[in-house]
Amino acid sequence: MPMLLRPDDVPGIARRQRGVFTRVQAHAAGYTTRQVSYRIASGAWIPLPARGLVSATSRQMPTAPIIATWVHRPGSIVMGPAAAAWHGAPVPQLERVDIWTDQLGDGIRDRIKPHRVPLAPWEVEHVGTFGGAPALTTHRERAWRDALAWLPFDSALDLSAWLAARDEFDRDGIERALVELPGLVGNRQLRRLLEATVNGAFSVAERRGHDALRAAGITGWHANVQVRDRIGVVGRADIFFDDVQLDVEIDGRAAHGHRSDEDRERDNRMHASGRTVLRFPARVVLYEPDRFVSTVGTTLATLRARR
Repeated sequence: MPMLLRPDDVPGIARRQRGVFTRVQAHAAGYTTRQVSYRIASGAWIPLPARGLVSATSRQMPTAPIIATWVHRPGSIVMGPAAAAWHGAPVPQLERVDIWTDQLGDGIRDRIKPHRVPLAPWEVEHVGTFGGAPALTTHRERAWRDALAWLPFDSALDLSAWLAARDEFDRDGIERALVELPGLVGNRQLRRLLEATVNGAFSVAERRGHDALRAAGITGWHANVQVRDRIGVVGRADIFFDDVQLDVEIDGRAAHGHRSDEDRERDNRMHASGRTVLRFPARVVLYEPDRFVSTVGTTLATLRARR
């Protein structure tokens, strides 16, 4: 007869670790090897890097691998895409966690990748306590740099779009990182990102959108334009038609998997300041470019007819 599992069926220590726990902690709490294996096989518990586990109902899923790493390897400094995720960036699901440590050892089998790269003390941030030790991560700017350098290129492009839209880490930030950290692993990809975004396209979908508009003969727009209202900077428009104040947004796959409150507030401010916003999912621009071009063209014709 199958076991009946409750959503809160996790070791008590998980409550002090944002829902995350390890196999060792599960055994210490009285769960047998069979019980642990059954919960994993049934999908009630999700395996994480660093031998961690988390309930399938946990709301901490994006950062759970990071917490598991701090519990499993106390004192480790989380870097790269994992650090970017901790600071709120929409990176792909973490299949491994990059860390800086002076005790490299063998972490590959635990889906941990240790690094010994140059890292200044001021680039390290204390964000809590897990596993009885300080939880450390690289600060935001270093996290952005490493994530852009180490992610697969298309994911790095999507992340660069998200960062540029928020004025977090734009092309100037990438150029500064190349000067300040020469010879670092990933610098070749950073230079490639600069080449790919030279015309203002910060994601694969944005580049496809630019190409589609040019092919259709639709002109009069600029890419990656900072837009302001009476309060201050609203954000950066992916594609902006200044003559009719039309903002065309292309929601990157990683950056906008769902509409956030931040996106809604931004669009509301655009509308309140007399602008029109068109927002397209990346899949429409990538796989239905004719639909994208038709909607933009029709909206332009309507707005220009009202002038």
